[in-house]
Amino acid sequence: MKPDTLQKFRKLFGVLVAAVAAVLLLVSLFVAHVLQASQARYYANAAETAHNLAISLENFLHSHFEEVDLAMRRAGVEFRDMQTAGRFDPDKFSAYLRTLRERIPNAQAVRGSDAAGRVIYGEQVDPAHPQDLTVREFFPRARVEHELIIGLPVKSRISGEWVLPLVYPLAMPDGSFGGTAYTLMNSSRLTELFSSLNIGAHGAIVLLDDRRRVLHRYPFVDTMAFGDTIKVSPQTQAILEGRQKGDTYSILSDRDGLERTLSLQRVGRYPLYVAVALASEDFLAPWRKEVRNALIFIGVLMAFAAALLAGVWYAMRKQSQAVLQLLEADRALQASLVRLTASESRWRSLTEGLPQMVWTVTPALRLDFISHQWERFSGMPSALLIEAGDWSPVLHPDDRAALLAEWRRAAATGDAFRCDCRLRRLDGAWRIFDNHALPQKDGNGRVLGWVGSSTDATEARAAHDALRLAKEAADQAGRAKSEFVANMSHEIRSPMNAVLGMLQLLQQTEMSERQQDYAAKAHAAASALLGLLNDILDFSKVEAGKLALDPHPFRLDKLWRDLAVILSANVGSKNIEVLFRIDPQLPSLVVGDALRLQQILLNLAGNAIKFTEQGEVVLSARLLARGPGTLTIGFAIRDSGIGISAEQRRRIFDGFSQAEASTARRYGGTGLGLAISQRLVRLMGGELDVTSTLGQGSVFEFAVECGVAPAPAEA
Repeated sequence: MKPDTLQKFRKLFGVLVAAVAAVLLLVSLFVAHVLQASQARYYANAAETAHNLAISLENFLHSHFEEVDLAMRRAGVEFRDMQTAGRFDPDKFSAYLRTLRERIPNAQAVRGSDAAGRVIYGEQVDPAHPQDLTVREFFPRARVEHELIIGLPVKSRISGEWVLPLVYPLAMPDGSFGGTAYTLMNSSRLTELFSSLNIGAHGAIVLLDDRRRVLHRYPFVDTMAFGDTIKVSPQTQAILEGRQKGDTYSILSDRDGLERTLSLQRVGRYPLYVAVALASEDFLAPWRKEVRNALIFIGVLMAFAAALLAGVWYAMRKQSQAVLQLLEADRALQASLVRLTASESRWRSLTEGLPQMVWTVTPALRLDFISHQWERFSGMPSALLIEAGDWSPVLHPDDRAALLAEWRRAAATGDAFRCDCRLRRLDGAWRIFDNHALPQKDGNGRVLGWVGSSTDATEARAAHDALRLAKEAADQAGRAKSEFVANMSHEIRSPMNAVLGMLQLLQQTEMSERQQDYAAKAHAAASALLGLLNDILDFSKVEAGKLALDPHPFRLDKLWRDLAVILSANVGSKNIEVLFRIDPQLPSLVVGDALRLQQILLNLAGNAIKFTEQGEVVLSARLLARGPGTLTIGFAIRDSGIGISAEQRRRIFDGFSQAEASTARRYGGTGLGLAISQRLVRLMGGELDVTSTLGQGSVFEFAVECGVAPAPAEA
């Protein structure tokens, strides 16, 4: 195609494009004008419909309220005449009110109240237990107004339905307030009337008073309950203030954001307004269908024009584009071949350099590649294994079922494959291989195959098994040692108790001063040895699982006294003050293991005194939580002693663990007190924690759950 010919065609094609665009623009403008006019007609029809419905409802409601007003005025005249003639009889007035019921067919009943608001006249009243109207919002208005009062809707105590009170004040002969005559209009009647009108799915009919309070709404919504004062537009406010009798206009709802065409009309001379709102969401639905059809028409027209222009363009460029496409395809193919060759080279370099066997599997679970490590391992050419399609020639028979089951699971779920199996080596030995494979998926998640590897894990598995057996043997030996010491506790303690007893008896005999000194030192050494044995035996019991708690009722105040006596003896000549801070909310009697709790507190407080030269040791207890039959008590022991370093805190609760050597030599101890305390706290369901700053002191805290003991019976 010559350049000048191509240039002429391009110019002609440009003119054709401009002509088609101009036609499309004119058609679009015409369609837009038609749609705009159609929309205006729909709005006008909606305004006319809303106005007609509002006028119809206004006529009906006005007629009804006129009937009620007339009947109530007759009741007022009858009441005043009876009072004037001095022959007022509540029963006769009640009978008269019942006759008015027939003239108001939509009313539930006609009743009346005296000036104090007690409902004693009319149907279904109980003069002995009259209903009180003073709690109703309309009653104060009835004292000062002289026309029919339309009150806020109330829910009937008899039927449970919403009713609209229509109240007329009764006047005495001197003009003073004498009570009320009223009837109740069932809101369900209004609902039946409003629901019979076609206002659309999003339309609404609302009955308002001049104070913007909702007397009825159809359909009912939670956000606009009966009696609520609503926010209105300036047009609506002008009508409510009496500047207009009615109007029809469009508003945008604050409640749901929908546009509505509203017609608001006052009901006769009453301070009552009926509003009919038609939502554009409903009455513009046919117009929106017209818009969709018009858009489809324009879209089809544009598509046709585009297809026409494209056909002309493609006819011209067909030959040149075909050549260009062939050249581009050839270049892309050459580039793909280069990339594929490089990728295959990298893949083979990677697989040949790995000690593991690398392989690939098709979606049909057939082996289609395996690295050269396979031939080194089995002595079998890779082609034979690929021809077999799986590991069958070298797979241990006992592992076949597990391997197949794992492959089926991976194929069904598209997840990774993992399975151990035994493969026969070239020398006939069975080796354990750890096999992993990941699925290769396309953009739609479809599995294209798996890439996996097999690692010889025989030596690692043997080392792991040996380590596990050694650990089990060590654990068994430790348990046996702990159980032996725990079971021998009585045999170990008994001789020491006997030695202590004999030394106490010896001290009570006549001895020289030197002999008394020897006996006292022997008794002190034996007591220290017994304490050491007790710590070791308690620790062994805990480790062997032989130590059980003995919960029973005990008094907390006795526990504090016993601790105070023992700790005061431990203080000795040190300049230390031991303080108790007890929560007054704690009960005096609880259920728990008092002996073990005392052992924990003595261990912690004793350590605090031991490692504090001067200052204070504070033991506190507070109520953390109370449940049905249980309570949680938090304990804390704070001292101002030497403190504990971060390194020591990491191992302070380990058995036979002490501080650094210089501290251990200075203060002594077995290193078991905190370990035993931690394990006893855990037996009680808690955890012993420590916070400390070196040189400033430490705080040990724990919480345990105790039972609530029943109060002792009075004598």
